Amino acid sequence: MWALLAALSAPLFAQDDPKFLLKASLEPAQAAPGDAVKLVLRATTAAGWHAYGTLETGNIPVSLDAAALQLTGLERNGEVDIPAGMPDVSPYGTTFPLPESFRVTVPLKVAAGATGKLEVSGGLGYQICMQGSCEQPNTAAFVAKGEVAAAA
Repeated sequence: MWALLAALSAPLFAQDDPKFLLKASLEPAQAAPGDAVKLVLRATTAAGWHAYGTLETGNIPVSLDAAALQLTGLERNGEVDIPAGMPDVSPYGTTFPLPESFRVTVPLKVAAGATGKLEVSGGLGYQICMQGSCEQPNTAAFVAKGEVAAAA
């Protein structure tokens, strides 16, 4: 039964979609305990494809569950910032697509007493579409790493 569950959930966390590329980084990459850092996710869709912003209601918008982030040496320090999207009005209604390249940010801070490596991992939910066609919802896994710097 566990093998079946693993097989069924694997596509949900696999980033094998060449039409959606995701790069993750911590900014700054070195920070001392108590310092603010940001998880920055830079997403790019293939030409002709787009994801949707947070104002989208007809399709599935980009999403990130901050509570599900796996944090090492870091703490959450604010709300996830996902772009709203630009309104696109058609005879079928208004949608809120994102540009071909967009950023999602998560404010974090280095935990008191943290030493060594910093790491955050998780999954960015998305659905990409092109005119007249959408793919199934997917999740792009990411990992961003940094280092604890000496306190100033």
